[in-house]
Amino acid sequence: MADVAVESEIKDPKELVKLATKAEHIHDYNAAATAYSKAIEIIVAEHGDKHDSLGEIYLAYGKTLLEISRDEAEPLGDAVQREYSSESDAEEANGAQDKVEEVEKPPAENDEKPDEKTSEENKEEVKGDDGDGEPTNGSNDEEPTDLQLAWEVLEIAKLIFEQRDAAGRRGLSETLIVLGEVSLESENFESAVADMKAGLEIQKEICKPNDRTLAETYYKLGTALSTNNQIEEAIQSYTTSLEVLNKRLAKLKQDEEKQKDEIKDIEDLIPDILEKISDMKNFKEEATMKLVAAMASKPVAETKSSFEAGSSDKKISNISHLVKRKRKDDDVKEEENPSKKISP
Repeated sequence: MADVAVESEIKDPKELVKLATKAEHIHDYNAAATAYSKAIEIIVAEHGDKHDSLGEIYLAYGKTLLEISRDEAEPLGDAVQREYSSESDAEEANGAQDKVEEVEKPPAENDEKPDEKTSEENKEEVKGDDGDGEPTNGSNDEEPTDLQLAWEVLEIAKLIFEQRDAAGRRGLSETLIVLGEVSLESENFESAVADMKAGLEIQKEICKPNDRTLAETYYKLGTALSTNNQIEEAIQSYTTSLEVLNKRLAKLKQDEEKQKDEIKDIEDLIPDILEKISDMKNFKEEATMKLVAAMASKPVAETKSSFEAGSSDKKISNISHLVKRKRKDDDVKEEENPSKKISP
């Protein structure tokens, strides 16, 4: 399939978003990113960088940048099939097209104009590490990476959706989850878990119990939790993802002939989730056995003296070697555990 050509002569944001959507469908993410970027540039020049119509476009652009970063990290690129190809991607692309049509309307008097100072501050913030989990590159002189730029545009999208209140909750939930995915790719695991949990809480309020979007989010959260060594919570998250899919499957089988494609799609996903749950349980059991073995290998007298030391500082120093040993064993297990290499 031929790549999408983004001609420099195109000045219509609506046309650029359509091209970007087409490029995404054929996994030509670089062309999609170029088209989204040009559309954003045109809209920002006229309406400001926080215009309401930019919410869906920022979100789609951030997701595209995330895919580019993933492709660069994967030697086989798109030859590796990604898990959970979401229907929400197509919905989001359509949302971006719908919103960009609003740009044709005359701007309101209170439309916010570009704030160059704020824009520069955002760029400086995304390049630094203030502990909030955003990607960093350690230098203000370097061009931002795709992940850093994705984080920046998604943060602005989040602000726009928050300003819409109830009308923006679906967009806000998806933006938070994609921010979590960006943090996961950047190995900011705690931030990834926090953002995904925040997005999931909104989805639980606005989605039906058998919505595949919920299943997808629980799956992504399970991945984030497992990489953050929250194994028990990861097992629960994968299990809940499976439960949601089974509910969806039961609903679809009420009209099996018309829904056979989605039924097959879900049935193909279930074995993978079951394998993830099994891997996490095995990892937990093996880690527990290693810890018990480490405790058992200590001489009885030494173990007893540690507990008889009361609440003194000596007690704390005496058991610190056990904590270090456990962390070392966990680190080794993380390198060996294939479940850590979960497809984004």
